[in-house]
Amino acid sequence: MTLNLNNLTQAKLYVMMFIMITSSLFLSNCGTLAPLRERDLAAANLALATEMEASQYAEAEVTSAETYFSSGEDLIVREKKSPDNSKAKANYIDSKEVSDTALLTALTALVAETDTIIETKRPIAVKVNLEDILQEAEAAQETAKTTLAEVLFPDSYAATKKARELLDQILEDDQYYIVILNEERRDCLWRIAEKFLADPKLWEKIYAVNKELIANPDLIYPGQRILIPKE
Repeated sequence: MTLNLNNLTQAKLYVMMFIMITSSLFLSNCGTLAPLRERDLAAANLALATEMEASQYAEAEVTSAETYFSSGEDLIVREKKSPDNSKAKANYIDSKEVSDTALLTALTALVAETDTIIETKRPIAVKVNLEDILQEAEAAQETAKTTLAEVLFPDSYAATKKARELLDQILEDDQYYIVILNEERRDCLWRIAEKFLADPKLWEKIYAVNKELIANPDLIYPGQRILIPKE
């Protein structure tokens, strides 16, 4: 069998040309796509900034980050036929960096505010037997601080948000008392009135606003959430 080297060489040349053309088209097409990683990171930051209303604490930074991001989007649309997205990528990176600063500023303020709320609610929680909720809020707040130090902004926000939701259960205006099991000094409306209204004889005021919960004023049970009327 005679091997035709000219035909073989020509075939190889065609294959190489096909590979080069295909690669060129692939790279060109890739160039028309947004640099997804940089864009996604910037977009995620802006979404979190919106959710936590970061502009209340870092308005200039949030506005700047949004401007950089919009510029990146405009470049992608305007230069979609160009394989070079370096300008758009730079805008997304700038947006991410500026929004990082905004999130850090906002979260630092939010975490500090939550600390203040915890201290405000602490005596109320002790008074109405909601210390378990307070402790859970404090644990969430510690997570918020730890993750903030680690620059894990979504985790930090989720944790301090959870802490606030728990603290919302410790009411200031309409106070509640959780009945506890105490064999030595059994809870009763008389003692609750003495504790909250400074007069045990006012137990009927407590009973009046809790009739849907308490069928018999002489019988209250551990775990019941007793509304304390305002004096």
